[in-house]
Amino acid sequence: MANGPDYNVAYEGDNPMLEQLLAAGAKHWETDESSLMQNMLRTSLQETGGTLDPTTIQGSGSPGEPGRGMYQYEMNRPGQYDEKGNEYINQGAHTAVNRLIGLNNANDMGIKLWDKNEGQPDWIGDLIKSNYDFSTLTGEQQSILFLADKMKDPTASFKNVTSLQDMGEEWAAEHQAGTEAGTPERTAMEQKFTENVPQFEKNMPLESEALPFSKRLVVPERESMMSGLLEQYKPDLSAVPASTLVNLNK
Repeated sequence: MANGPDYNVAYEGDNPMLEQLLAAGAKHWETDESSLMQNMLRTSLQETGGTLDPTTIQGSGSPGEPGRGMYQYEMNRPGQYDEKGNEYINQGAHTAVNRLIGLNNANDMGIKLWDKNEGQPDWIGDLIKSNYDFSTLTGEQQSILFLADKMKDPTASFKNVTSLQDMGEEWAAEHQAGTEAGTPERTAMEQKFTENVPQFEKNMPLESEALPFSKRLVVPERESMMSGLLEQYKPDLSAVPASTLVNLNK
């Protein structure tokens, strides 16, 4: 699998909303669910410093450090303003929620997560009341919002994102954002991702408590090496009398 992931990821949960979005996302970006989940895991590994902890709070959680959760979506901070006098509302987490609701209510891409006439799930309402603090959600709920956000983002794409370098570029441009393409700052962000994530992956458990994603290693080179060793050290039985060999067909 020269251009594919070096491990497969399988979803082993039972959340129908996440199952539907994983399938829809794979179709939307013309990829497979395992590659899509691997890119989600790599994003979360980078954003949480390798912990995959859904309760992660950026820095000390003080003003100016609004990232929350597995993907570090920025929450709203009403009453706080940037240097230009703009209030910190309609932040990334707010946008993700709006995109999930819009995706469902428009039946966009054939997605139907809940009956809009019966109202949205309670956890979405609770999230809105918390000023969109993702750290109050489960890992599955955060991943539902992550997928909806990226699927409705006109510039985000996991199509042809088949390597660590590809994902580093996508992360720097679309999730981390804040840097311009072709600048030293953007290059530094991409390099940060490609250097950090492999180290985090080495220590990543085969099963994450935060997400019911299971990592299954796929190392073709090792498999090929083992096959070669087995062939190399295969005993030569041609000189052994047939009478001494065990007949396994008996």
